Amino acid sequence: MSDVVAQSGPSNDRAVHPSDSLSYETLDPSVELLPDRMFAKALIGPSYSRGIKFLLLGMLTQMAMLAFSTRERWGAISWELWLFIALAMIPVISWSWYILMGKTTLDHKGLRRQVPFNQTGYDVRWHEVAAVRYLKLPIGSRLIVKTSSPGPAKTFQVGNDVMREAFLRLEALYKPHKG
Repeated sequence: MSDVVAQSGPSNDRAVHPSDSLSYETLDPSVELLPDRMFAKALIGPSYSRGIKFLLLGMLTQMAMLAFSTRERWGAISWELWLFIALAMIPVISWSWYILMGKTTLDHKGLRRQVPFNQTGYDVRWHEVAAVRYLKLPIGSRLIVKTSSPGPAKTFQVGNDVMREAFLRLEALYKPHKG
């Protein structure tokens, strides 16, 4: 559950903690305001915040406690029911693993979000981006990206302060200019 941001590039191949002043190096304000130049060095961060991760761990703990207390109340459970419970837990465990370990990447190519089972649709290239909106929520803020192709918008969760800053910069870049 570390909020470490890895920056990679020809001159910088090291991991940087978000509180380190170098972690904002990727968001160089002096470069031309194009996302492929803003993120010439890859910015990689967690897909979900610590609060979401702790909430998930609390829910999983509650589910385990419920399963054990139910077993004590009902007595012996048939192997068929255990098999059903085990099969029902596969998607829960896989999505939980993704929430705990998933990464979001912003680089010169675009935005990518690691998802379980290699689903498509979470890889947005910069030339496909039509509009961007940062949505601040009490738990788990996110960036909503509308692409030029038809279909639903893509959502990228904020995992740490560095990603939040990058998402706010993207929103400012894609904000419609009046005048």
